[in-house]
Amino acid sequence: MHTGGSKMAKTPQKAGAKSDGENPGLPSAVALDGLDYLDMGFSVFDADLTLILCNRKSGELLELPDELVRVGTLLEDIFRYNAKRGEYGPGDVEALVGERLALAAKREAHKFERTRGDGMVIEVVGTPLPEGGFVTTYADVTERRATEAALRDKTMILDNLLDHSPAMMVI
Repeated sequence: MHTGGSKMAKTPQKAGAKSDGENPGLPSAVALDGLDYLDMGFSVFDADLTLILCNRKSGELLELPDELVRVGTLLEDIFRYNAKRGEYGPGDVEALVGERLALAAKREAHKFERTRGDGMVIEVVGTPLPEGGFVTTYADVTERRATEAALRDKTMILDNLLDHSPAMMVI
C-alpha cells in the first residue's frame, strides 16, 4: 500500500492556488499533504492514461502496492494488477485489461460500485477532464450498504407481519 503523501506530477498551477514558493506553479506541500486526510481516495490521469495525482486513501482502498500508486504509473498497469488478482472476476487477464482500457478511452463519466473479494464495497465515480484526462474518486460504502440491507430486511419483516396479522392493526 501507498505509505507516502500525495503524489503529483509537475504540472502548471490552477488559478487561485498558492505556490510553496520554491516551485512556482505547483500547489504548496501543505495543500498536497492535506489531500491525504480526505476520507475518500482520488486519482487523476492525463490524456495518455498516466497517473499524475493521487492520495494515500486511493492506494489503501484499492489495496495497490506502492509502485502502482506513484506519478507516472500507467492505468493499464493498475488494470493488469487488478485483473491478475481477480478483482474483475474470472477471464483472460489481457482481455479484461483490454475491456477496461476501451472503456477508459471513451472518456465518459461513470459511477458504479464494486464488491471486493473481502466484502468491501467501493463506489467509483469517474469524471472526464477538458484536457482529455479524468479524475476518479473511490469511497468505501460498505457500512452504508450493510445498513441499507438491514433496513430493507426489517421493513420486509414488518410488512410480512402486517400482511399476515389476524387482527387489524392501526399504527
